[in-house]
Amino acid sequence: MEALKKYKIDIADLSVGEREYHFDFGNDFFANFENSIVRNGNGEIKAVLNKTESFIELTLHVTGKLELICDRSLDSFDFPISISREIIIKFGEEPEDNEVDDIMFISWNTPTINISQILYEFISVEIPMKKLHPRYRNEEDNNDELVYSSEDLKNKIIDPRWTKLNELKKDNT
Repeated sequence: MEALKKYKIDIADLSVGEREYHFDFGNDFFANFENSIVRNGNGEIKAVLNKTESFIELTLHVTGKLELICDRSLDSFDFPISISREIIIKFGEEPEDNEVDDIMFISWNTPTINISQILYEFISVEIPMKKLHPRYRNEEDNNDELVYSSEDLKNKIIDPRWTKLNELKKDNT
């Protein structure tokens, strides 16, 4: 994970106040995450770190593009991303009942924070569940005949030939 070292921010000697950091990411970034849903992509990150006496407010602004594979045609296409997310980094022990995703806990003597995992998660969340090539985006999904529920099958008129066959089947069981 040598490639992820460039996403470290030294916080040990920082005084109270706001600082700005700039990073970039490319294909090598995604290669460091096992089973990554993104193989190719690139972009820029602006990280604004505001250190106070008891916590750090970290705002990440990410812009770039990801290469995704269309679920319909299996063609690759560029998917633009523009993310602005904030995370609070608190000093101290993590409580056992912590249910908040945007709060991270570190010990008082932590010298650096590495934003690579946070960055990867923010980017991954931006990827749509249904990845469609831009040429399909204006098409309506009128494939109602392909999706059936058991309720649809109960109310459907059955061909009379099948009725006779089903009766024979019931008699033999």
